[in-house]
Amino acid sequence: MKIFPKSLAGRLTLFVLAALAVAQIVVFLLFAGERAQFVREAYRENVTGRTIELAQSLAGLPEPERQRLVRAASSRVLRFWLAHGPSVAETSNDAASRFVAGEIAGGLDLAAEKVRVAIARSDDIRRPFFRWHSDSHRRDGGDGRSDESEDDRRWLAIAVKLPDTWLNAVTGPPPPPPPYGQAFVLSLGVSSLLVGFVVYLAARRIARPIGRLAEGAERVGRGDNSVELPEVGPLEVKRLTHAFNEMRDRVDRFIADRTRMLAAISHDLRSPITALRLRAELVDDEETREKLVQSVSELQEMTEAALTFAKADAARAPSVPTDVGALLESLADDIAETGGQVTFETGLADGERALVLARPGDIRRAVRNIIDNAVFYGGAAEMKLSRGADGFRIAVIDHGPGIEPARREEMFKPFVRGEASRNRETGGIGLGLAIARDIVRGHGGDILLETTPGSGLTVNIDLPGMPSTGVR
Repeated sequence: MKIFPKSLAGRLTLFVLAALAVAQIVVFLLFAGERAQFVREAYRENVTGRTIELAQSLAGLPEPERQRLVRAASSRVLRFWLAHGPSVAETSNDAASRFVAGEIAGGLDLAAEKVRVAIARSDDIRRPFFRWHSDSHRRDGGDGRSDESEDDRRWLAIAVKLPDTWLNAVTGPPPPPPPYGQAFVLSLGVSSLLVGFVVYLAARRIARPIGRLAEGAERVGRGDNSVELPEVGPLEVKRLTHAFNEMRDRVDRFIADRTRMLAAISHDLRSPITALRLRAELVDDEETREKLVQSVSELQEMTEAALTFAKADAARAPSVPTDVGALLESLADDIAETGGQVTFETGLADGERALVLARPGDIRRAVRNIIDNAVFYGGAAEMKLSRGADGFRIAVIDHGPGIEPARREEMFKPFVRGEASRNRETGGIGLGLAIARDIVRGHGGDILLETTPGSGLTVNIDLPGMPSTGVR
């Protein structure tokens, strides 16, 4: 199952959320070290401050009070005790130890040699603390073997010289930073929802005019020249829509100019053709006269057919929802009334309608041209309506001589006939299939030729269905 969205809004939202997730991960990695460093510094400041406060509080107290205060100041992670000597021989030669020693000496106004700080392994620190550390802080699995890492066994030891004794302190490594809890997850979830929602709405506003543009282009491709798209949306989309409207206007003007030119040519040709016919009628030789009249009639018919083909895409009516099944049934009845042998069969379910967005007159003309060819060459025609890959299929079947596969594409060219002679009684003008395919492709469909099982030719007309039919 594919979860990658197909729409522009869905894809843009997914990309932004993915970028947000990556940014959150990068921020987490960048600040994880900062967070751990902050915890260590806060822990060190807490130990330093408590040591300074305890050393100041011990001044002037009797021995029993001192012992009680030291025990009260100790905790599970920080141990204080009084001794005649320091637990640290000298301050370690590292920046952290010297920094802590300087803070304590400054806070107590003592000489530097009276404060000693060292970072050492727990088993290097002198007894009273080592026993407490072994009893209270050792982490093992019950078999006596410690699972502490090398860094975990490094402890901070402090010794401060009081007037008559030494205050010793020792603490373990700072605790790890607290885990990212519900607040972090909630923050990430809320920010993702808000950002995703805003991006989705913005992407839909951007994608809506693009969708209208695609729909308009499809309608223009089907021959509906009444499309006028509103120029709204971002600047780039406005420019694209304006260019589309301008292109459609230019195409309309080109077609109108061509139609006017062809109308003028048609008017100019009628006069000399009529004059030729009159002169042919005046020829004394009957055989010559008949041949001349026949040639002039053929010239006139070919001229009218050529003009009709050239103007097929001009002055088109708007496309409307059309029930193809009802149209074909009506066409079959009309042809049958004039003596043509045509049958109609539908493969759709009872009550189902084959709705397409089309110009009914043009579709009727295209199918009529194909039926006329089928009846002419095969004596009869069968029409079948069924569902196609993207809409509906009209199959016009005959059992005539058929067309060789190598010549099928050629048959859609103007004035190409299946019958080799130029006799109008045996092959027509040769524009039927060309006009039919021009009309069908103008509706977004196509025409395919294939051999009828047994003999003959099957012409398949594919038309896209309307979205309401569930086919597209």
